[in-house]
Amino acid sequence: KIFFDGRLGGLLASMALWLWSIYLLPFGKKILFLIMAFPMSMQEMASMAPDGFTIALSMAFLAYLFRLRCREGGIGKKEMALVGLMGLVIALCKIVYVVLLLLVFLLPREKFTGKKQAMLFQFGIPSIAFAVNLIWLKISSGYLIEFMPGVSSGEQVKYVLGHLPSYCAVVMNTLRMWGTEWVKTMVGSVLGALNVSISEIVWVAFLVMFVYEVCNCRKMAWKARRRDWMVFVLIFLSGAALICTSIYVQWTAVASEVIAGVQGRYFIPILPCLAMAVV
Repeated sequence: KIFFDGRLGGLLASMALWLWSIYLLPFGKKILFLIMAFPMSMQEMASMAPDGFTIALSMAFLAYLFRLRCREGGIGKKEMALVGLMGLVIALCKIVYVVLLLLVFLLPREKFTGKKQAMLFQFGIPSIAFAVNLIWLKISSGYLIEFMPGVSSGEQVKYVLGHLPSYCAVVMNTLRMWGTEWVKTMVGSVLGALNVSISEIVWVAFLVMFVYEVCNCRKMAWKARRRDWMVFVLIFLSGAALICTSIYVQWTAVASEVIAGVQGRYFIPILPCLAMAVV
């Protein structure tokens, strides 16, 4: 019963955030709806894993910042506090998603009372979240157990830092080998412990509808600047790099030629940034 109640509670909390995101978003509602309606997203929201809540909160964070960006008037202290709280929780769910806090740079400085307040807000929130994560990683590292054959996080970090060109080749090799599978599992071609296949018609239909909506959403709710595009691209690329690197360090044998253990669902929270960059 406790297990069932936990799954139900997670689903209700995630669904509430999902609906709030759709309500807040000033444009691209169908894009966000389809991402949250992916079979993989729905499974994670109805599970005991933290991924479903992380996905929903990430969407709500993006939608809320978009609403603040588009509406008239400035940003109050309560709104800044809410943005900071949401960003901190996202970063603590999984440190790789701390890059989503760079979305605060979409807010123009005219929204703040002055240049100083804007800089404190836009640089302070990501910095605080990153610092808190480092503290938590320091505490939690004493409880992490390396059980995969050949894995040594410390040695792997030394290898990556000392062989950056080789590690870039590892990432490209992994992308070449598993990129298609990442897309399929991100949408939800297999569920459960990646051992429950669903009809190909279902996940392909979701993928086609998503691509169609991204390609046909041609108007943003504000006049986009080159800086906005750069923020979206930076978040997606740096988020993907952090995901791959974290798995390489924690789950992959030292100096392996491919990254083992990356799943498509890890990219769902940063997928809207790629979509908005295209828009």
